[in-house]
Amino acid sequence: MHQRDNNFFLPKENQDDALQFLKSLDGKYAWVNGREVSSALTLYAALRAWRWEAEFDKDGNINAIYFEGEKSGDDLALFNAIAPFVKAGSFIEMSGEDGAIWRFQFDGKICFENYPTISWD
Repeated sequence: MHQRDNNFFLPKENQDDALQFLKSLDGKYAWVNGREVSSALTLYAALRAWRWEAEFDKDGNINAIYFEGEKSGDDLALFNAIAPFVKAGSFIEMSGEDGAIWRFQFDGKICFENYPTISWD
């Protein structure tokens, strides 16, 4: 899986709450180091354990996020855990090895996968 684009924003004041929600997830997730997530002191560190790199603006808000892995995992579980804290309208656009294109889209409450309709007309 490869990242194509993103328009992502998670305000600084929401990061501690997002971290707590992420740390409360139960279960094992593909390609995730659960020990690193549970011991993370910052959302940045927890996202890294899920193979995502956060970028910050000068005010400490996360204003971009980048995929650092190779294969698709349980990323939708990650994004649904932090979705209530991510600005509505945010998205992360991905492509798969099979040519599929999709976006993780945030509506202010949940994250969902959205696949485009492609037309050659």
